[in-house]
Amino acid sequence: MGAVATHMIDLSDGSLKTVPELQVGNPGADGKSVLNGSGVPGAGTGTDGDFYIDTDTNDIYGPKSGGAWGSATSLIGPTGATGADGADGADGAATWTISSVTTGAAGSSVIITNVGTSSNVDLEITIPRGSDGNSAYELAVAQGYGGSLTDWLTSLQGTDGNDGDSAYDVAVGQGFVGTVTAWLDSLVGATGPTGPTGPAGDMTSSDIDTLAKLNAIVTDATIVDQSHTHAATAISDSTAAGRTLLTAADAAAQRTALNVEDGATADQTDAEIETAYNTQVAIVSQAEAEAGTSTVAERWTPERVKQAVVALTPISGLNVETDGATVTFDMDDDLKHEVEIEGNRTLAVANVPNGAVFMVRLIQDEIGGRTVTWWSGITWPNGVEPTLTTTADKADTFVFLCRSAGVYDGYVVAQNI
Repeated sequence: MGAVATHMIDLSDGSLKTVPELQVGNPGADGKSVLNGSGVPGAGTGTDGDFYIDTDTNDIYGPKSGGAWGSATSLIGPTGATGADGADGADGAATWTISSVTTGAAGSSVIITNVGTSSNVDLEITIPRGSDGNSAYELAVAQGYGGSLTDWLTSLQGTDGNDGDSAYDVAVGQGFVGTVTAWLDSLVGATGPTGPTGPAGDMTSSDIDTLAKLNAIVTDATIVDQSHTHAATAISDSTAAGRTLLTAADAAAQRTALNVEDGATADQTDAEIETAYNTQVAIVSQAEAEAGTSTVAERWTPERVKQAVVALTPISGLNVETDGATVTFDMDDDLKHEVEIEGNRTLAVANVPNGAVFMVRLIQDEIGGRTVTWWSGITWPNGVEPTLTTTADKADTFVFLCRSAGVYDGYVVAQNI
């Protein structure tokens, strides 16, 4: 190595001085490094004598020796003792809410009241009402209007508009072609679907028989409405009792003529008269009612009438009709009819007297699903024709009242039986 001459300036006097020559030595050995990284160091990291810090775990390895890092040593020491409590911090800010804002009287002051606490402020605020503003008319006057209030209101009304087109005119304008009547008809929608059949009534087969018997009694009866006048003296009466009744001066005299109740007075009530009558007039016996032999004045109760109808009306069974494409129920044969339908059928009636009550029983065959077309002129309850039971071997029963020629009321008695 060669010598190096060095000079320096002496700052005390500004002179240049020569420094003794320095000898440059041989290079020294390489120093050692402290490395760091994420994770455990690999064998190729660093050289012998180096240290390595794992920044993930704060562990230190080294010095590396013989190409190996050896075991790690944690740089985190044991937990220290708990320090003393610090001084209390300053109080936090209070919370603020406004629970209500109301309007006070005009000209009053603003009032703010804290109904909460110093740390939880809850304000109720009252704000004075403002003074009344000008009306629209007053504003118009301020803008230069010179008329009265009535004139001003009148000026606000516009002129009547032109009459608008009718709905029909609008339809024509949209392309409708036809008269008003045709247009009105076009507004009617299609008939809605038939509603469900109502529940069956509580008429029993016994009731039907009774109706049929009563019908048989009155079917051939003829009622003639006639009236004429005769003098009381013209009435043929061997005992003069009838003439006495017609010419009686008052109700008391009539009761005396009828001998309704011994000692009857003019002020008796209807209930008293009925009680006296029921006491003095006997009820017709069941034997007389059923035989139809009673010829004296006797009382007939509903029960006795029923017994007479049952006893005196011929009893017949159901008239079983022959099935076919059209099934006709002839009332000259019977008033009670039954048929088992083996296909979709058209039903008809014949020889139905006015006022007649008759019954029709329809039975599905072993296949079922059969439907019928009723004869015309039938009015059903609520105007809805009943839906026929279509289950195999099941029957529906209907009763009809002939109100006049070709006009019938139809009733569902029972279904699916």
